[in-house]
Amino acid sequence: MAKAGIGNPITVFHARWLAAALATAVAFAAQTSLFGNISLWGIRPDLVLVVVVAYGLHYGPAPGAVLGLVAGFFVDVYGGRLIGMGGLAKLTAGAVAGLIGETVFRERALVWAAVTGAGSIVANGVYLLLARAFGLEIPVGLSISRVIAPSALCDTAAGFFLYPLLAHLFELSDQRDERRRLGRAED
Repeated sequence: MAKAGIGNPITVFHARWLAAALATAVAFAAQTSLFGNISLWGIRPDLVLVVVVAYGLHYGPAPGAVLGLVAGFFVDVYGGRLIGMGGLAKLTAGAVAGLIGETVFRERALVWAAVTGAGSIVANGVYLLLARAFGLEIPVGLSISRVIAPSALCDTAAGFFLYPLLAHLFELSDQRDERRRLGRAED
């Protein structure tokens, strides 16, 4: 039997990445179908961002950044506009959530809601800065008051309800990885 190690692809692919892919796909499907036509003053919850923030909060800055980059790029390709900027924005949000998760007690509802709101502010702020860097004339004050702040509130509410489900999914995938790791250790 092959030994676990860096060169073994089995050690690279974990159940947690499968859980992240599944959660991201479900969030994206819900975001584009269920919430596609529903908005409050033009704002919809960014459920993919909620998954990225939850993943970063649970696993740390590097995994959060990786999922943010991949998920954000996927959403950008689907949307067909400013491809790559959403990936960089969600990368930053996932990394920030991971950094915060290393220093706070993430099991508290207020913490995960606040981190989701902070991740939303970071992601939308990065997106705004990148759009302006590429020459789009977007008024900063108007963007903060009409997009960034309301999006943060909407995403915070979504994160408040979704984080317990996502944390449970990630815990189940961790248990699966641990059982698989222990099963290999006995070989």
